Amino acid sequence: RDVRRAIDACVRGKSPKISLSGLVVREMAATQQQPVSQSADNLEGVNSDSKTTLLLKVALLIPSLDGHDSQSFLDLLKGWIHSRIGLNEVSIEELQSDVTPTSFEARSIVRHCRNADDSNDCDVALIIVPPPWSTSDDRRRRLSSIRSLVEDSVPRLALVLGEFDHEGHEYMKSVLAETLGTTNGTLPIVCTRSATPVALEKALETSCKKLSQIFVSESCIKVDRMSVPRLVARAVS
Repeated sequence: RDVRRAIDACVRGKSPKISLSGLVVREMAATQQQPVSQSADNLEGVNSDSKTTLLLKVALLIPSLDGHDSQSFLDLLKGWIHSRIGLNEVSIEELQSDVTPTSFEARSIVRHCRNADDSNDCDVALIIVPPPWSTSDDRRRRLSSIRSLVEDSVPRLALVLGEFDHEGHEYMKSVLAETLGTTNGTLPIVCTRSATPVALEKALETSCKKLSQIFVSESCIKVDRMSVPRLVARAVS
């Protein structure tokens, strides 16, 4: 109930939207913070008017909820996410690099995915784990079912809503890594620790920043490893 009241307060509040595209272009520009003379390999064939365009597709995953009011809570939770980062809306941001003759453009979209078809082309996944937290076998099965919605190669992050003491927090992290993480157990986790509007908003902002970092470092740079012109062709294809 405390989390529900806090989310309701967030929805009624007028916090500014979080721009995932803006976070991505700033993160991308930060990876280019080198003098041009030291970045010849990265800038091969780049003209002064070159632009790197990146497409970010985020799969929003929410485990099924219990209780007679589960649908109303899900609607409230989605309403909060929509008010802060937008659902099914394309966000576009552009940033000129200070140290290279390149501008960066990012286009992002967040989709609530209910099946594997919804998320088959996503770049990263944001998993929101709402209360009540439980270690029951049923709860584990519900959490594990989410993992089947995205390929194991897709980077993911879990945002856990609730209140936990230190011992409960550590155990929760191990269970989530087992049920929601990749096969090697990789799963960054952001936890609210307290059920207040401020804590929820901060946790969501932190999650979005981490997602942008994961996208640039794992889904973009590491996968492509190509010159900027080829990266552009890959990103817009």
